Amino acid sequence: MIQIALCTMLIVSLFFFGKGGGFAEGNSIVIKKGDTLFSISKQYSISVKELKEYNQLSNNTIYVGQELMIPHLKQLDPMYVVIAG
Repeated sequence: MIQIALCTMLIVSLFFFGKGGGFAEGNSIVIKKGDTLFSISKQYSISVKELKEYNQLSNNTIYVGQELMIPHLKQLDPMYVVIAG
């Protein structure tokens, strides 16, 4: 019974973390309410100028739901489950 539960957890985690990142796809983020280029630049240690250039933005206006590319965005490490046996 325990083996079935562990195998199920393993399979689910492989589907969720299989691409190497469970929360961020590629090197982009989706803008949420309250986000600004300045706050994003501080969060990801990049300048506003670099963000604008990388995303070909002509001004500082961003919109909720907009996808922004973040250079060198670190992905979450995939989670591995080790099963004894």
